Amino acid sequence: MKGIGKILLYVFAALALIGFVWVLFSPNAAGADIDKASWMDNPLTTYMIWVSIIAIVVTTLIFAFYKVIDLVKHPSHVKEAVYVAGAIIIAAVIGFIFSGSEEVFTPRETVTGMQSKLIGTGIIMTGVLLVTGLVFLAWDTIKGLLKG
Repeated sequence: MKGIGKILLYVFAALALIGFVWVLFSPNAAGADIDKASWMDNPLTTYMIWVSIIAIVVTTLIFAFYKVIDLVKHPSHVKEAVYVAGAIIIAAVIGFIFSGSEEVFTPRETVTGMQSKLIGTGIIMTGVLLVTGLVFLAWDTIKGLLKG
């Protein structure tokens, strides 16, 4: 199982590095004078979006497959899996409560209502999970330093 974990770590690290470099060197990535309508119609932009979607789907499927195998081999890890699932559900509820349904303007259309609320939920949920992960990482590091 440790071999699969190391492989996943390398795959996720490579995807994160590729994504970082991709965004960093994409045309007009940090430019203030971007013509958003022409940028969204650019085939390169569509390609970037599809690469990002495929990368997240692949990593999610690999991670889910790994977790199922881990839970079958080590039933004692169910408690950890329940905590993670609970954190995701709580983040989704927080995101849904605090997201608005006001208009969101995109180059092609205006998004309102439930679609806008779901976009806001995803953004807030991601932020909550990021902060929670960073706090847990800091807590676990400090706890490990005090024990060691």
